[in-house]
This record gives sequence, C-alpha cells and structure tokens, in this order.
Amino acid sequence: MMYTLTVNTDNPQELADLLSALTGSPKVPVKSSAKVVATSSDATPGENAEISSPEPPKITKEMVRELTAEKVQAGKSAVVKDLLKKYNAKNAATVPEESFASFYNDLKAA
Repeated sequence: MMYTLTVNTDNPQELADLLSALTGSPKVPVKSSAKVVATSSDATPGENAEISSPEPPKITKEMVRELTAEKVQAGKSAVVKDLLKKYNAKNAATVPEESFASFYNDLKAA
C-alpha cells in the first residue's frame, strides 16, 4: 500500500515536527540545508521514502476556459482578446495544448 503526503513549507523544521507528530517519534532538530526523509510504514526495513516537493499542477483546457470566462465576466475582454491573438487562438478552446501553462499564467497576471 502506498501513501502520498503533500506538505508545503519553506521550513524543514516544520516538516520534521509534523512528521514527528504523525509518527509519534521524538522531535529532532533539522538544519535548514538538511534533506528530510521519512520512513514509510510499508517500506521494507532500512528502506526510506523520500519526501519531495510536488510538481506544479498541470494546466488543463478546462482550467484555461474557466479562467478566460472569469476574466471576461470581470470586464477584461480586451485583455483576453489580446492574449488569444498572441497565442493564435480564436477562443479559449483553441489555445494550443503546449501553450496552456503560459497562456494561463499570462491571463492570471492580467
């Protein structure tokens, strides 16, 4: 059985404290440059499950369409049209998939 735990923190000590609380193990001070590793309950003895930062979420066509609609409803139609032109799209549904992330980020910043 595999468990996934996502924790967003810039402070490794907070992560170590959280893991200590979850596992009931004693708190251990962590240096800011330390690599935090947790032992999985399903791991074989001596095997560690590394905790890594999550990948950014993948921008989907639905996310692009929803944000575009929000911006239009907020009165930013001109900005939306300019961005669609920049990405050679007639509407949000025709933004090329490889441009979803950059279009979305540009639109979010507008």
